[in-house]
Amino acid sequence: MPAIRSGKVRAALLLGIFLLLLLGNALTPYAVDDWAYMHSFATGERLMHFGEIFPSMAAHAQTMNGRLFSHFWAQLFLLLPKAVFNIVNALVFTALIALLARLVQSEEGPNNLILLMIFCAVWVFVPAFGQVFFWLDGACNYGWGCAAGLAFLAPYIRLFERDAEKKPVFWILWMLAGFYTGAYLENMAVGAIFLSALLLFGRRAVRKKKNGFHPLLPVLAALGGFLFMMTRPAESMKSGADVSLVSLGTGLIAALEKYRLLAVPLVVFAVTLVTALWYHARRERILLAAALVLGSLCANFALGVATYYPERCLAFPAVLLIAADAVLLSELFSGKTKLPVLCAAAALVLPTLYWGVFGFADITNVYLQVRANETAVTEAAARGESSVTVPYIETLTRYSALYDLKYLDTEDAQSWPNNVMADVLGIGEIRCEPDAAKEAERCFR
Repeated sequence: MPAIRSGKVRAALLLGIFLLLLLGNALTPYAVDDWAYMHSFATGERLMHFGEIFPSMAAHAQTMNGRLFSHFWAQLFLLLPKAVFNIVNALVFTALIALLARLVQSEEGPNNLILLMIFCAVWVFVPAFGQVFFWLDGACNYGWGCAAGLAFLAPYIRLFERDAEKKPVFWILWMLAGFYTGAYLENMAVGAIFLSALLLFGRRAVRKKKNGFHPLLPVLAALGGFLFMMTRPAESMKSGADVSLVSLGTGLIAALEKYRLLAVPLVVFAVTLVTALWYHARRERILLAAALVLGSLCANFALGVATYYPERCLAFPAVLLIAADAVLLSELFSGKTKLPVLCAAAALVLPTLYWGVFGFADITNVYLQVRANETAVTEAAARGESSVTVPYIETLTRYSALYDLKYLDTEDAQSWPNNVMADVLGIGEIRCEPDAAKEAERCFR
């Protein structure tokens, strides 16, 4: 099967993935938090210049949270034309898929079937896909957080599996990546720090290889970045809430319940693990897959102490679990078990096609409704009106950025996000009528 190793086929796959994500981004308008992050958290006024982002982020750390890197990117791209973000975000997603495929490939080299399966698995199994990879603010936090976490882990995975040692100067410079990763997103940082340390420990304790001191430096830098993020005043205020064993137990149970959304890739891991053991797959590959699953669990249960755990926070745990599956599937395909892997690929492609069609239908429908509402607002503002009423928008799939988000407040026109959207669109207030949306949803169905 020469197509599986073909560089031209791989380039075509990556180009197709890029164009698909570019289309999804183009059909995803600004929503909810985007309107808020168009304003400075220092003054409350619209951001107009690059230099205004820095005092805004300083105020953000006082009142919102410590995720300064991710929200810096959000505010930067909200200053630029939306098309710039669309292109950059599609490139980041494509790089994420390519990096995943590279990290899990067997000794035989790149495998286009595994690349396709990784994309299909991410498309089908990552919860709240639209919020993670299409929504501007969500992508800057969660989608780019996945890319940052995997990029940081890449040299540790190579070191563990293939003894790909780096010079000391690399590890010293990689401390910058470590700090950036640790300070980017809470549960991604916990998962990445834990997994990098686990891989170093596994290499020393299980594989009996000496690591030296230098590979530990970026891990310590990541820990420093995490502490920097979590000690911002806004985070301290949130952590100052009442914490008890009962609330911690409740949070861990809630995190376990949330992890059930990844039941299918978890079952796939269990089946492929048994198969890999039966066919005596390489020990390093089995251990790497197991470490990735432990990292996924760690990133998930890190949010057991959080008071708020939306589905989009499962992105990094899902990506690590998909990587674990891909490691074992790639190893099985390089041996004598190609047929089961081909069957698994076929089983993945079918739901990808289904959710691709249905998901993009929902994305397009929501896009048209949002644009109609924004047009109504701007036309009312042009007529000199101070108030306008628009219908609420419901979504049907997790591929729309508005899935499980509050599009507008239907009770108070002066509350968030109505107030920030109204300010950007130049009108006094935006009222929202929920009943009109139900009729629109019936028409779509």
